[in-house]
Amino acid sequence: MTKKAPSDEEATQKWICRQCSMIYDPVKGDPDSGIAPGTPFAAIPDDWTCPICGAQKKLFVPYEEPAAA
Repeated sequence: MTKKAPSDEEATQKWICRQCSMIYDPVKGDPDSGIAPGTPFAAIPDDWTCPICGAQKKLFVPYEEPAAA
């Protein structure tokens, strides 16, 4: 039985800002803020802020994709 490694899941886990609902997608990164595509959320510096509303990184929570009908 093969199990997806947690690091793979963390590398693609999207995070959402609780203030403005901006979604950080690690596949895309945040190039305007110097965060390269492929950067997992955990690897972003703690002083990074939401590019839309300026919220601190700690105000982001894991984003769950809506289930397909």
